[in-house]
Amino acid sequence: MLEPHIHTAPENRDRAIALRWVLRDIKSNRAKLSPISPEDLRALIELDLVETRDDAVVLTTAGASAVL
Repeated sequence: MLEPHIHTAPENRDRAIALRWVLRDIKSNRAKLSPISPEDLRALIELDLVETRDDAVVLTTAGASAVL
């Protein structure tokens, strides 16, 4: 998700960092303690990094790889 030498606008890098933290929260089951914003959830679903199952947000294989 983040490349060290990628040439992007600072806003895009900040957004990618924020989304990565959301992925870490999901992986650690902290989503209930730190609710996910609808915009972040929509972005992660569109990127195929998370999916919803029985009203729970879970990482996809790609999402799990992105957290590493």
